[in-house]
Amino acid sequence: MKLIKKIGKILFIGLVTILFLMAVIPYFFPGAVKEKVKNVACSYIDGNVGFKNIGFSFFRHFPHLTFNLDEIVIKGPLPFQNDTLLSGKSISTGINLLPLLKGDVEIDGIYLDEVFLNLITDKNGQNNYEIVQLSRSNDTLAVQQEGDASFKGSVNLKNIVISNSSLRYFDGPSKMALEIDGLNYRGKGNIKDTNFLLLSLLNIKELSFAQNGTKMIDKKGIKANFTTNVNLDNFKISLLKNKLKIAGVKTEFHGYYTPADNGYSVDLELNTSDNSFKELFSLLPEKYSGWLANTKIKGNASIQLQVNGVANDSIGTFPDLIVAININKGSLSHAKAPVPLNAINLSCQIILPSLNPEQVAVKVNNLSFNLGGDKNKLTLEMKGLSSPLIKVDMDGAIDLGTLSNAIGFENYKAEGALDYKILLDGIYNPELRLLPVIDAKIKLKEGAVSSTFYSGTLCDLNADIEIKDVKGNYSDLKIVADPFNFNFDGKPFTLTAKMENFDNLKYKITSNGQLNLDNLYQLFAIEGITLKGEISTDFYLSGNQQDAKAGRFNKLDNRGKIGFRNFEFMSQDYPFPFRVPDAVITIDNDKILLSDAILKYRDNTFRIDGYAKNFIDYFFEGGKLTGNATLTADSVNLDDFRFLFEGEEFEGEEISSIDSTGVIRIPSNLNLSLNAHVHKLHFAGNRIDDINGGVRLDNEEAKLTNTILQIAGARFLLSANYKPLSHKKALFDMHVKADSFDIHRAYVEIPLFKELVRSAESIYGKVSLQYSLKGELDGEMSPIYPSLKGSGYIRLDEVKINGLKVLSEISKATGRDSLDNPELKGVLVKSGINNNIVTIERTKMRILGFRPRFEGQISLDGRLNIKFRLGLPPFGIIGIPVTVTGTMDNPKVHLRRSQSGDILYETEPQEEADYIKDQVSLWEDLTLPFCVKHQLKLSIFH
Repeated sequence: MKLIKKIGKILFIGLVTILFLMAVIPYFFPGAVKEKVKNVACSYIDGNVGFKNIGFSFFRHFPHLTFNLDEIVIKGPLPFQNDTLLSGKSISTGINLLPLLKGDVEIDGIYLDEVFLNLITDKNGQNNYEIVQLSRSNDTLAVQQEGDASFKGSVNLKNIVISNSSLRYFDGPSKMALEIDGLNYRGKGNIKDTNFLLLSLLNIKELSFAQNGTKMIDKKGIKANFTTNVNLDNFKISLLKNKLKIAGVKTEFHGYYTPADNGYSVDLELNTSDNSFKELFSLLPEKYSGWLANTKIKGNASIQLQVNGVANDSIGTFPDLIVAININKGSLSHAKAPVPLNAINLSCQIILPSLNPEQVAVKVNNLSFNLGGDKNKLTLEMKGLSSPLIKVDMDGAIDLGTLSNAIGFENYKAEGALDYKILLDGIYNPELRLLPVIDAKIKLKEGAVSSTFYSGTLCDLNADIEIKDVKGNYSDLKIVADPFNFNFDGKPFTLTAKMENFDNLKYKITSNGQLNLDNLYQLFAIEGITLKGEISTDFYLSGNQQDAKAGRFNKLDNRGKIGFRNFEFMSQDYPFPFRVPDAVITIDNDKILLSDAILKYRDNTFRIDGYAKNFIDYFFEGGKLTGNATLTADSVNLDDFRFLFEGEEFEGEEISSIDSTGVIRIPSNLNLSLNAHVHKLHFAGNRIDDINGGVRLDNEEAKLTNTILQIAGARFLLSANYKPLSHKKALFDMHVKADSFDIHRAYVEIPLFKELVRSAESIYGKVSLQYSLKGELDGEMSPIYPSLKGSGYIRLDEVKINGLKVLSEISKATGRDSLDNPELKGVLVKSGINNNIVTIERTKMRILGFRPRFEGQISLDGRLNIKFRLGLPPFGIIGIPVTVTGTMDNPKVHLRRSQSGDILYETEPQEEADYIKDQVSLWEDLTLPFCVKHQLKLSIFH
């Protein structure tokens, strides 16, 4: 017993001694050593590192000696220098004690405690986390302090530990967002080697994943065990044996990933074959947890995913993606369901070659289920996206009330007996007017829909819809909906339709009823679209397209009305809602008429009276809507209508989202004449008053004819053409005429006038104008100056020139004070514009007894080449030649004639190309042997 006590006492004293030494040894290291260790760590980071405390400890990660950075903040490299990459409680690096005693620093572990990682990939593919600078050829770092010898350090990681941390990752190109909270990770390996094995344990409390703003995974837990081989010689990462459990779903995956100069190579396979059907439902967002707790789910399910191939940006290749989903003998039964949804079977495969949606192939070999004795089945094949080949065979019967009870919809309840049989076989390409062969019948009796979002019910829903197309073309297509009716909020709504031969649409459509869109929108809670107001219908349409186009109106029977009250529509395509406070559309054979209708968009209010024709072809076939209307408005801001639709291609240019900039777009299927009366119009920084004139919209062009308007107090007569070419460019062509207006006010208030007539800054009084101008507009609806071409005149009716530097300098050079600040009457200045140069024709004036004249060039950036002759009294026969160069702000006056070196040039590249083309054509016309022609052409190009 005494021996045991002695041994225990010795062990206790020894343990206390060891702990004491571990506590005090770090304090015996000089500060210089700490600084060297800091430099070793920081030298591996390309970014800004900041921290509050620095020190050594044996106790933070016992028994390792660790170098600690507390309350650390790391910001990424350029261009992420202002974004926090990492912040948190502490980062520690484990240090091998024996090499340290020999004067070396060997880092063998990294420990992150309660840190926040913020990883970003911007739209250009740059990463804020590419900060580690490891050299595979030499893993030894020499740190030289002033006055000290070299101090060697190395990295030999064997442990990586992350505790109670969080991570955010956003990938700009793919719009992918990942959020992780409660991150715990432990990795072991020998990372000093260029080929090492990494064993990893991962535990995550909550993980969320979103794509394009849609959450795919919402706050799910993860446990994982990875065995990974990393080869730094070829940067190959091999996933050897990996198990992962997310929520209740267990997966296994293996494969490899190798980065390359312009992409990567990957071969990855993931399998969830050991899961039940119920475990797949554990991936549902948290809001469905109540439903999941009250639903019995049986059956087996598996998902297999393969990614294989090479991604190379330079040659445009990407890996192939294959996804297979299988469900066998599945069953869903909510606690309140009288019968289960059972015998659920699914065998589905999705193939995406080279990750190209245009080559997608979807094959559903079998989707089937039984409900209350009714059997339902579906087989489907689809290849391609823009012009898909589709094969569908589906039929069955469903009691919607039993279905909603069996599934246990939380927010919706449906009723009614649904019978359907749908067959499709063929290519769908509306541009080529190709349709699959169709034989579809859908019947619904005594249907009803209710939801928790609205207290009312849509009931008495009866529909009998038949779609047939035996030959797979538009002329054989036939659609019948008779009846389609329901009752909503106690108000019945009825629609019947029979349409056939969509090459010459023959139609018979009737509708009668009222719809409260506010309540209907609440009932279905449709995301991305807002509908408000009331619509009432009472119309009968009967006829065909050819009779309408040929003017055989006696064969048409279109009549009735459609009313809108407090109507409002908004979707993701529009920055703001369209509003119609009150309007009635009257249908009269080939016309729809509007009388005193109000349309509002933002602060723009339009009153419309008029008619449109060809509305059947416009609504059903996308044909041109023709018509005539009178539009009046008190104030309009055209900049409010500079937006495009998301994902739409415009002349081959894809627009990814709503853009507040861009040229004003004109729909291609409009052929309308508008008589406009607008009191105030705001456009690209300009204000235009009292517009009265005609506007023609046709073929994506707008034409103004003899439009009267006021700008800067001047009354203008304007004719113009406008045609958008792309999202950022449009063509314009205009002719404008104005009599006796204030030139200085026009200079101040009209930006284009200010740029083209820069001398107007020093001119006061009345002038007249007649000018033709054409060119291009940019995405801000501003002129692209090198594209401008035009000609015309400005007549100085009665003006006073005050402070024009050009005349002041001429006055000084010639010694004639009377030329400075003159008064002029009836001076006609003709000019032309081309290639950024305004060319002024010879212009004569009279100033007291002198008879000056001038001509020359002014560039739009203010450069001068003006030939001036000062005719001396009494008749101007004898004159003083003057040449003005320099700029408008700094003119240079020379008492000499103009020289060739004074000429201003600004030749467009296209003109050079046209010159070469003309020269080639010239040589082609010569009767010479081919070899001689070829040599001549080479000489021209060189």
